[in-house]
Amino acid sequence: MGTTQLESVPEPKYWHLKTVLSEALDQDFEVGEVLPNERELAARFGVARATLRQALEQLELEGRLQRRRGVGTTVAPPRVGVAVGSAANGWPLESVDGWELVAATEVEPPAAVRALLGTGEGEAVHTVRRTRITGGQAVAAELLYVPAASVPGGQADRHPSGPRPGRRAGRADRAGRDRGQAAAAPGPGR
Repeated sequence: MGTTQLESVPEPKYWHLKTVLSEALDQDFEVGEVLPNERELAARFGVARATLRQALEQLELEGRLQRRRGVGTTVAPPRVGVAVGSAANGWPLESVDGWELVAATEVEPPAAVRALLGTGEGEAVHTVRRTRITGGQAVAAELLYVPAASVPGGQADRHPSGPRPGRRAGRADRAGRDRGQAAAAPGPGR
């Protein structure tokens, strides 16, 4: 990263600096490498620290940087992109990539799940744990709870890569409740 003075440009200085920093990240830094501190970077590019902070914040929002107190600002690993809402309502490269079944069992669900499903205490439900593989990498994990009464003949959906994302055992009524009573496991922040 060489010394560069930002000249007057038609776009905001921080936006131009973000572009310059992005190019420097690609050329001069490795993933996980710690960037110099704000004072050094501001001096190197001839900008105020406030301008530098705005540019770094934009790069962090784009997923190019990770900022952690006590560690500093590091170059983030590249993100794996997955298109959402394709025309076929499937995943890209679905013929190559797909859901990988981790486990399918019958268990008594936790109380919170039992309440959501409307099942009684001691009533077992089917659980399906699976991982979404895209580009050879795991990009999502899913845990499904399905009441036994919702599975015809005791068999889960027999799609070659497992139950398809978004497919439910029943149809939603006008109030948006699922008559088939399938529920995803409550996760962090739910």
